[in-house]
Amino acid sequence: CTGLDDADWGGTTDPYAYLTIDGCEPAQTEKMEGTINPEWNQGLSISDIENPLSKTLKIRIYDDDTFSRDDKIGECEVDLADLKMGEGVKEYELPVDWCMMGMMKQAVLTFSLEAADGWGNLP
Repeated sequence: CTGLDDADWGGTTDPYAYLTIDGCEPAQTEKMEGTINPEWNQGLSISDIENPLSKTLKIRIYDDDTFSRDDKIGECEVDLADLKMGEGVKEYELPVDWCMMGMMKQAVLTFSLEAADGWGNLP
């Protein structure tokens, strides 16, 4: 991810990504400390997705805060119907928008997805 908001007002943030699909257990990356350009390089898996082609993967980026509620600093969504059966890994580069005091900025989240267990739209 590049260009995240400085949520801690000290030039950096402590980001992590929180992934959800309706009806499934969420997944979360590790927290990266002191960066606006985190590189998680983690493999996460969400399993037991009922009717996956009708679902949306929501990725929210949060700033970890010790003494208060974590701040949401961006988000993006991927329609799982975009994944093709047998296509293998699909690369994404999506904007992660945030708005603070009326100003807009676009950070970019780069990640890959793969439909496992033999599902996906026909190519």
